Amino acid sequence: MRKLFKSEIKILFKFIFNIIGINLNEFLKKIIKIYFLRNIKKKIFIFNKNLFNINTKGIKLVSLGVFIGNFIKKRNMKNFKINYFSLNLFNHYNLNKVWIKKNTLRDILSKYIIHEKDIALISNLDIKLRFVTVYTEEGLLLGCGFMILNNYKKNLIRIKSIDLFCHL
Repeated sequence: MRKLFKSEIKILFKFIFNIIGINLNEFLKKIIKIYFLRNIKKKIFIFNKNLFNINTKGIKLVSLGVFIGNFIKKRNMKNFKINYFSLNLFNHYNLNKVWIKKNTLRDILSKYIIHEKDIALISNLDIKLRFVTVYTEEGLLLGCGFMILNNYKKNLIRIKSIDLFCHL
């Protein structure tokens, strides 16, 4: 277990910025007080400082932190893979959120593509961020993906489809 190198921190926070955008400062203010990052065999974990500092003898802790993701082969942004269960950390800070219709849920889970007709509601669509968090109508986290946009007019931008890469 070791601290992250500067290059790894840069890659990780670029990836997190692609997820939550301008809310990164708010996220960091909350996280820095309570948590810290560690690299264990190219896997990135976020640990709670209080739990990590407890000195317990004879008690084996199964998990102290949340697995965020891992670096794959090379250290660049394209080769960092995020874990589905770590998305819960970023949910409150995401700008692009999409809720899908209940009757199209089965089709989406089989094809991993969400078309414009399947979308029930969109919140704060920031075009600069292609990353989208996808929810069901009940508010359950379904997954995340990247938007593919269509320009019909100069001022009108529509989501053509969302390609899910991290899902249940």
